[in-house]
Amino acid sequence: FDPNEVLALTADENVKAALKKNTEEAVQRGVFGAPSMFVGNQLFFGQDRLDFVLEALPAQ
Repeated sequence: FDPNEVLALTADENVKAALKKNTEEAVQRGVFGAPSMFVGNQLFFGQDRLDFVLEALPAQ
């Protein structure tokens, strides 16, 4: 990736709006840190939970 392009996107109003919307949704769903992943409505927090995410995926 181009770091200058990423930096330029931080000033883009559409990007800011998307970040705000995604953050609000994450808070409403109970996200409290990163990385957080959802399978359906089940929240998994932390990289060490990836095995649990993989186990939960076939049930969806």
